[in-house]
Amino acid sequence: QLCTSSTENYRWGDYTLTVDACAGARNPFLLPTVILAMETAMRRGELIRLNWKHINRKKRTVFLPDTNNGASHGVPLYPTIVDQREV
Repeated sequence: QLCTSSTENYRWGDYTLTVDACAGARNPFLLPTVILAMETAMRRGELIRLNWKHINRKKRTVFLPDTNNGASHGVPLYPTIVDQREV
């Protein structure tokens, strides 16, 4: 069964196993970061460069000004992500 999240590339079991493994980590930022990566398909560099000023809480979007292909674009924040950080 495929996950019903924004990222259809994960099987539900893989998604939940990954989330469960991260939930027990000592680093409190690991779980929200992994969920953000899986739900938005953002690249590692995009995640690293992410800044709070790029997050629009009202529209629930993230603006990526500097992507791999040189074009900027917005990424929607799904409820799974918003629930993690109360964005």
